[in-house]
Amino acid sequence: MEIQVIMRALALLATLGINDVPLALVEVVDKPHKSVSPGAVAYAFEDEILRGEPKIYVVSSSAAYRYASRGDARVLAAALGHERCHILQGSPPFYQGPCYEEELWILEALGMKGTPPALWVRRSWELYKYDRPK
Repeated sequence: MEIQVIMRALALLATLGINDVPLALVEVVDKPHKSVSPGAVAYAFEDEILRGEPKIYVVSSSAAYRYASRGDARVLAAALGHERCHILQGSPPFYQGPCYEEELWILEALGMKGTPPALWVRRSWELYKYDRPK
C-alpha cells in the first residue's frame, strides 16, 4: 500500500515534468522525527543531503498521506516537490523561499488554487519568499 501511495504522488509530479524523484529516495515513517514539526507531511535532513545520501521522509499519519491513500495525492505530491527543492539546493544554506514557491506552483498546477492547503502554503511562502539566494 505504501508504494502505491507514493507512486500516485510521483505520477502527479511526472505530469508536471518533474521526473527526478526516484521511489528509492522516499521512505514512509509513522510520525515525524522529534526535530521536525509535528504537522509535517514530508521532510529531509540537511546532513543526509550534504553526505550525498538524501532521503525524503513521508509521514503516514499526516492528513496528506491519508488523502493520498484514498486517491487524492495532490498535497503529498506538492510536499515531495518542496523536499525535492531542498535536495536540489545541495548545500547550505537551505532556502525555504524557492521550496514553498515550488510547492505552491505544484498545488496550483494540480488544480488546488484557493484551497486550504494552497492558502496555507501561500502564507508560508509569504513569510519566506525573501529567503533565497541573493
